Amino acid sequence: MPDDDTHRARSLLAEAAKAFDDQRSPFVTDWLVENHVTGDECFALAESVASACRFFAYATAHAKDSDAARQMLAAWLLAE
Repeated sequence: MPDDDTHRARSLLAEAAKAFDDQRSPFVTDWLVENHVTGDECFALAESVASACRFFAYATAHAKDSDAARQMLAAWLLAE
């Protein structure tokens, strides 16, 4: 079972994904305050988003189709 920090990080990443889906940035002050994000959490969230982008770029370059790339990314993001 994930610890509280892992649960919090995953929750923030999920909320950030929703923000991106809504064409909003999770790195603006309003969003950060609304989600009670600390400075350390903001840096960790940025690292997670950057890692996901790098992974997706790699996966799409090496997967035969985008569905496979999305499945690989989902598996990576959900892995403990």
